Amino acid sequence: FQIFQATRRNENDPFAESKILPNVNGGVCSSFPRLTADKLLMVFVHCPAKDEPLRLYLAARTSNQADFGRPVDLGSMINDSVVSGPALSADGLTLYYSSQRAGGVGGVFDLWSATRKPKKKS
Repeated sequence: FQIFQATRRNENDPFAESKILPNVNGGVCSSFPRLTADKLLMVFVHCPAKDEPLRLYLAARTSNQADFGRPVDLGSMINDSVVSGPALSADGLTLYYSSQRAGGVGGVFDLWSATRKPKKKS
């Protein structure tokens, strides 16, 4: 699995040919991309190497025309075990995802969330 991007000028036009995202893909798979409303941050499922679990990563870009930068692993607080199905709240501050982590209550995967505080303006 790899993540591609296809764009169009407006919603009535057809999509242009898709292109692979250069910095995001790599490893075994990248999938399930989710963008913030401003389209500057993308959370996605990624497996960097064979025999490693699926983890959630974040990639950022400076504008909608720029490429996403190198992805960053969201760390052990999020990636405590196998994770999948990321979704972002409308304001981009809360991440929802499914996980097999300890403490779950309803089966193989449970729904979890993590909220980040917005940066203070200087």
